[in-house]
Formats: sequence, structure tokens, C-alpha cells
Amino acid sequence: MTTTHREPERFSVLRWGFTLIELLVVIAVIALLIGILLPALGRARETSKRTKCLSNTRQMAMACMMYSNEVRAGYFIPAYFDWEDNIGWLFPDYISSYGVAICPSTRNRVRENLTLSEDSGEPVQQIYGREFIRDTYWAARDRDDDAGGHSYEIRAWFTAGKYLDGTVVFMPPTTSIGDQLGWNRGDLDAPFQMFSRNALKTHKRLLFPDKCYLVLDNDNDQSVVPGIGRPDGINNYPDPWNNHGKDGYNVAFCDGHAKFVVPGQGMIRMYLDSWDSPPSNYTLVSPYRERAFSVMGQSVPEYFEQP
Repeated sequence: MTTTHREPERFSVLRWGFTLIELLVVIAVIALLIGILLPALGRARETSKRTKCLSNTRQMAMACMMYSNEVRAGYFIPAYFDWEDNIGWLFPDYISSYGVAICPSTRNRVRENLTLSEDSGEPVQQIYGREFIRDTYWAARDRDDDAGGHSYEIRAWFTAGKYLDGTVVFMPPTTSIGDQLGWNRGDLDAPFQMFSRNALKTHKRLLFPDKCYLVLDNDNDQSVVPGIGRPDGINNYPDPWNNHGKDGYNVAFCDGHAKFVVPGQGMIRMYLDSWDSPPSNYTLVSPYRERAFSVMGQSVPEYFEQP
């Protein structure tokens, strides 16, 4: 029998490749996806940081509430001035971690080994009756300030003036800060040498704790202290260099709750309901400007310049 050997059939293997046009289309699609996804990821990351920051403000407000329950006068924090952002009173007795003083959306930092007296050369113990970590006394200049300073403002005072609900905030010119604190002149004389027509926030003076704010993101614009704040911003209104840019502020109130407040009508109302001066651009952004500044038949600039 004759066996016939057959050659195996040869199959040609076709190798497909991308043409230049197809490659460019793939690269364009990838670039488009990156352009779409990166901003979304950035927003998600900022949202997470904002949530942590909100928790910080709430912790500080709760610490202030605990502090107020332990002092006879019922004040939330013994800040000597209405512009003072000294949250040092809360550390370490009411808040153990200095991380609470830093908004994660910023580059701010607290140097735990530098005291206020070492930095300033002032007799801090004689003035306040205790020492502070320097960076819990001063707030940072802006969100990119990593030279030292915390990320928040403390609003321990009502601002003198007449407000939408008819309330007049005014302290007699002979009332010292020490008098408002209820301190003993023999123990600490310094606060009795300072006077303010503003009123310290206390439990007795609060009508609506859920409307009166206490702690918020740092807006250190137009600071009265040279070299501390920025002179180029709108005071009490979000600027691009604030903790969360122009989006708004995290705010904690005297009843302990906290929320994110966006610019506009709600923010202006928050200041007025808290018996505090509105942003310096209120004539442009406030829907209450006509009503708010005609309460006493005065012009806008005179409204919050009550004697």
C-alpha cells in the first residue's frame, strides 16, 4: 500500500496593528477621560477634607460649651478682644490633639514646642494667667501659610450695634473686660485695664444658641495686627486664599451643631443673627442692606459705627 504524504496546509497569520489615526483617537479618548475624572477626584478629595474640617469646628464648639459650663459667668472662651482668635484655652484640657486646630485643606501647622512668651517676649503668664502654644494663639495668614498658626477663628464676642431683630448690643464704657469675665482684680489685673463696648458671649446673653456662631474657618483678612492678616481681601467673606477658597466656610454654633455656609444671603443672615458685623462688602451682596441699615434711619457706613 502506498502512503501518500501530504504537506500540511499553510495558513497565513494576519497581524493587525493600529494605524496612526486610530492611535491618536485612543490617546485623545484617554486624555478626555483624564480631563473628566481628575476634577471629580479633586472635588471628592476636597469634600473629604471639608468634612474633616467640619468635624474640627464642631469639636471646638463642643469644647467651648464644656468650658462655659465650668465658669460662673458662663462665657464660652475668655478672649480679651473681639478680633482675638486664641483657641489656646481649649488645649490640652478640652481637646487633646493639636491636629484639631488644623484644617486639612490648608498647609497650616501648630509648632507644639514654641510658647507664646518665647515667641513674643511678652509676660504672657501675667497677662492671661497661663501660657499658650504660640500657634494656638495666632491664626495663620492664609491656607498656604506653613510658618505657624491655626486654621480657625473664634467669635467670643457680640459686636456693638443694633440688629434686624431690634437687639441693641452695647456695654457701658466703664465696663472692663475683667468685669465681663467676672475675674478677680487681685488675681489678674491686666483685663481690668482694657475696655470694650462689645459684649462677651455668655449663656445668659444668648437668645438663640442655634443661630449664634462661635467657630468658623479662618478668614484673616484686614487683620488689625500688622503682618498677621491679609489686607487685600474682603473681611468676613470667602476669598480664594481662605481654607476652602470662595466656596464658603465651615461654621459651628453655640448649641454645638456645625454646617458649611456658602456665600450669599444665608451667610449675611448668619452674621446678623449672631449679632456680629457683616462682611465689608455687604452693600454688594446683602439682600438685607436696605432694611438692615435703615433701622435707625442712618446711612450704611454709620450703622455699625454706633458709639
